[in-house]
Amino acid sequence: MIDEGARGQLLAAQTLQLDLLLHDVVAHVSQRIGRSTVNGLNRDGVHHIGEPISMQAHIS
Repeated sequence: MIDEGARGQLLAAQTLQLDLLLHDVVAHVSQRIGRSTVNGLNRDGVHHIGEPISMQAHIS
């Protein structure tokens, strides 16, 4: 059986781990949104939801 002190430390560690994971997810999603609004613009200047994000310049 886990005593209350160990249970509290485990809960704190799990909470910190979830907080860091959430921070990583938010950063990743924010980066993806930022990239789609910059690189995903069509000629009319509108990013259409569901369309793949294309590269603006292709190296040939």
